[in-house]
Amino acid sequence: MKMTPSVYTKKRDELLKILRSVADSPELDTEIKDVFERSIRKLQTESFEIVLVGNILAGKSSTFNAICDGRNISPMRSGINTYACKISAQNIVDPNEEEHAVIRWKTDDELILTMLGILQRQMTDDEFQRISVRDNDGHFVNISLSNPLDVRRINECLAKEWEVYKRYPANYDPDMTGKLVLLYESSLLMHFYDDPLIVDLRKDAFATTFEELFNYMKFPVDWARRWTQNSPQAFQSKEIIFTFISDVHCYIHSPTLQRLGCIITETPELFDKPWDAEVAHEVMLNADAILYLLPGMNSIGMRELDALKYIQRTDQFHKVFFAINARNSYEFLKNQIRHADASVINHCLGQDTITPEDISIFNSFLAYNAKRHPYLNDEHDLKEWRKEIKRNLAIFLDLDWDVADYAAQLEEYIANPEAILKASKYDELLDVIEMMVVQKKACSLLYANGVLPINTALEELEGKLQKREDDAAHVREGLAKFRAPIVQFIDGVRPYFTEETE
Repeated sequence: MKMTPSVYTKKRDELLKILRSVADSPELDTEIKDVFERSIRKLQTESFEIVLVGNILAGKSSTFNAICDGRNISPMRSGINTYACKISAQNIVDPNEEEHAVIRWKTDDELILTMLGILQRQMTDDEFQRISVRDNDGHFVNISLSNPLDVRRINECLAKEWEVYKRYPANYDPDMTGKLVLLYESSLLMHFYDDPLIVDLRKDAFATTFEELFNYMKFPVDWARRWTQNSPQAFQSKEIIFTFISDVHCYIHSPTLQRLGCIITETPELFDKPWDAEVAHEVMLNADAILYLLPGMNSIGMRELDALKYIQRTDQFHKVFFAINARNSYEFLKNQIRHADASVINHCLGQDTITPEDISIFNSFLAYNAKRHPYLNDEHDLKEWRKEIKRNLAIFLDLDWDVADYAAQLEEYIANPEAILKASKYDELLDVIEMMVVQKKACSLLYANGVLPINTALEELEGKLQKREDDAAHVREGLAKFRAPIVQFIDGVRPYFTEETE
């Protein structure tokens, strides 16, 4: 049996009615009432998080911004480290509530964790083993930014790393895995961590408007060129605030997020750097589902397979569903690449569960730009928008440059953003996400974290009452009355989750 959105809504309302009818009953002790209240709260809030996972250039930022209805929340410019913090967005239910974002800043321990890869390369094994020790709360035990000697040692390591880069710049990060950006970022962290502006900002998390958020998240003009002297002194503290951000949670009026009924989160790349990997692991562990974005140009590579193996080892693979964010033609990806990807994933992970049809194909750049078109007012931005749309449409739809009406085809799309959105296959991806959300949300909220713990709690209470047979007969009768609709509900929804729970 298939759980559809309408069936889920009906079953959710039915369960809420049952739980509310008995939650205040005097026969229930405080512990059982707490179980009921937790289930009621989860059903009412329907908190469900989907995390976007993928390697560099997988299109996480453009996908995130497209799902946020064209908001330019996550920075997208090429060559910029946009994956160094966690970014989330959820729909605001109250139409009168203003949109806003909450910023949390990196702690000193998180700053050290950010730089740990460089420290490891420049310290002896014994020294690194000593400084990398952390307590149960994740705090570094033997290194601190409040210790001048430790600060000096970190700066020495950075200086040595710069010397390595200067000797062979072209060979320092040939695969563009983010190693050079980490060197930039770490240098900025150590140069500005005690700057008055940065110190004041990092005192506490705070809410901000989206206009202000853009100032915190944007990257400096001429980012790469200004590093030619290999010095953070080329920047001002107000330009590099983004390096100190740990996570951003956005509250927006979003028809898409309202439809999906979920929180969307963009996560750093797995295995890129210690900080990014730890954030990505924590986000995936707490998420309800993982949308893994596969390469949109060629077949899946070893970095993606390593990440999927890691997800499998940490018992998170049941949360994963796949999409290819296209950087090639749709037909090529559909007929060749996704077949190869499904085969390689199954072989690598030792299973036979992923079919080519399980892998959606869409173009996040086209979808994002179709969504953001209403926000474009500047003539220069519109001109650049048209140029990029034409280039991406030509590639994704595999339009023939030699056909006489080639230009006319493009102009028809340019004049109709809805046609661009449809051509991007974005709506097909949303359909997949919606059905996945419904299936997993229903299994989690209605079944695994809904009626099952309640039924278990009632069974345990019945067991306790059996020991007090004489004075508990009437209470047991009441519990049997309460359990009857719960058991009936379980029998009604169990067929939907047979495959899910197995």
